[in-house]
Amino acid sequence: MLLRLLLREVKRVAADHSLILTLLLAPLVYVFFYGSIYQYKAEEEVPIAVVDEDRTGLSQTLITQIDNSQMVDVALRTTLEGAKESMYRGHTQGFLYIEKGMEQKVMSLQQADMVLAVNAARFLPSSEVAGAITQIGLTVGAGVRLQYLQKQGMNTESSMQEVMPVNIDYRPMFNSRSDYGTFLLPGLIAMILQQTLLIGLAGGSAAERQRGSVHEWLQTAGGNASVALWGKGCFTSYSFAPTPISSSPSTSGCWNYKYWAADGNWPSSP
Repeated sequence: MLLRLLLREVKRVAADHSLILTLLLAPLVYVFFYGSIYQYKAEEEVPIAVVDEDRTGLSQTLITQIDNSQMVDVALRTTLEGAKESMYRGHTQGFLYIEKGMEQKVMSLQQADMVLAVNAARFLPSSEVAGAITQIGLTVGAGVRLQYLQKQGMNTESSMQEVMPVNIDYRPMFNSRSDYGTFLLPGLIAMILQQTLLIGLAGGSAAERQRGSVHEWLQTAGGNASVALWGKGCFTSYSFAPTPISSSPSTSGCWNYKYWAADGNWPSSP
């Protein structure tokens, strides 16, 4: 029975140009359109503000390293209140707060604090900025510890093993460019196909009523309306079967790194 309904639907769709456009061409146009929007939309040079209350050579080195990174752009050096205002107005994506006395603590191998506040409404750039600044902070801290150990008489190899006992080989999977397209398109394709399926099913049912063939349609389905809808929906589902849909699995330092989302709970100056 479903086979008869399926063959009947094939003949109906082949004779209706509007259904052909809706079921076969519209999904391809939607996918191409959305794909062209989000293609190669990786985040780079995300603007942040820096609040440097330490004002030492180490803090300047850290800020320079952050500014030289591909991901982050130090757009503003200001006070804590100025950094908050800049993020509220959307001029920066967040700010980095460096406490006073950081260099002194780091040089004495004590733990110092840095606070990164980000606008979590844009979660992809916020995550990338946090990762980049964390890595730079650990690298600079490891360099300070390496110099200290070498001054204590340890050779370079032993100092490196002491500073970095575990070397992390970071390899992003499933979204190697960390762009929006790879993240969003699988879900968008599934949503487009679902919407097109419902539109095609509704359009086919409306065409049956317009032609006055609803009674014949139901007779072919043995008088069962559910079977009739299943038969009409099977054709639409089979026409989408070749479309590939991929899914992506939800992708020691000298100071203590703190991460703040912009929820109103701000760090206060010491």
